[in-house]
Amino acid sequence: MKIKRKKRMNNAEHNEVATVYAVYVMANSIMAVHIAISDDLQRSVEQHKHNADPHSFTTRFGIHNLVYYELYTTQNSARNREVKLKAMAKNELLDLVRKMNPELTCIYERFLAGDTPAVMEKELKGKKNTRRSKKSVTDSSRMVSLRSLRGSDW
Repeated sequence: MKIKRKKRMNNAEHNEVATVYAVYVMANSIMAVHIAISDDLQRSVEQHKHNADPHSFTTRFGIHNLVYYELYTTQNSARNREVKLKAMAKNELLDLVRKMNPELTCIYERFLAGDTPAVMEKELKGKKNTRRSKKSVTDSSRMVSLRSLRGSDW
């Protein structure tokens, strides 16, 4: 019995077959939303529309409309954007969706026709670090001994 091995691609072939990752927002008529990423947006939307998993959140709440998506060339940047979208307040998310889709209607057919924006690469490279730096735990003004908490009867 022969074992088939996958042919290794050289760099030129690998560059031609670039994977595109989509961060997408699905919604229903009352704007219950589902945010996720996929390397095959068409397949994922079809699964949501046809209730592929009868116990899923999108099936239970009838979330079948693709209302927003962004495309990325790296999985890491798509995952970072997904986390940011999930952290947004709902009104902020809806404002963002309205910029691409003012009517808040299903744009899946427009996506299939190629009528929506092309790859929108939003790499995080070169951006300022917006995280607050943590103060050292050993800061002398914040250190407290156990004796001072329990009293001096040790």
